[in-house]
Amino acid sequence: MLTQDLTIRVNVGMGNTDPESRIEKLLFGVKSTSELPKMAGRLKSEEVSNEIFGMLGYKDASRFYRNDEEQAKYEEENPQQPPLEIQVKREELKIRDGDNKSRHQREIMKLEKEAQLEFARLAIEKGFNYDQLMQQLGISQRDDRTKRDVAAASNVTKMSEARVKREVSSGI
Repeated sequence: MLTQDLTIRVNVGMGNTDPESRIEKLLFGVKSTSELPKMAGRLKSEEVSNEIFGMLGYKDASRFYRNDEEQAKYEEENPQQPPLEIQVKREELKIRDGDNKSRHQREIMKLEKEAQLEFARLAIEKGFNYDQLMQQLGISQRDDRTKRDVAAASNVTKMSEARVKREVSSGI
């Protein structure tokens, strides 16, 4: 058989021996089929990457990419930072929350001063000084916050906190 003439027929298309053109064809096929309905989610990306690296002369892509266990360990050791936009929005929300708290404190102080002023007016009307009026009403100066003022301030804080939580949970 070694001394006989043989005819061999090789059926190879144009460019099949060029790895670059083979990769281009593969990627074109993957892109084209992934645009079809319900196909993008079915792509076996690990197989595609193995095929590409195989065309480049490597055994597979495992040398260049982490497997699932390695990726899980990497993500655990290096937690992913949220995108810059979300970080900026969170900082804005913290600033707004701080502004709301300081506004809340100012409103409480304003209400306390208004209450003291009203008590002073009442004392003048009744002919007492401020301390006598407080004693007459049974209110000490350190406990002159009314329950209404505290409840109103508490409600403002609760509403602000709920709004901040809602905005943070919506991913702003």
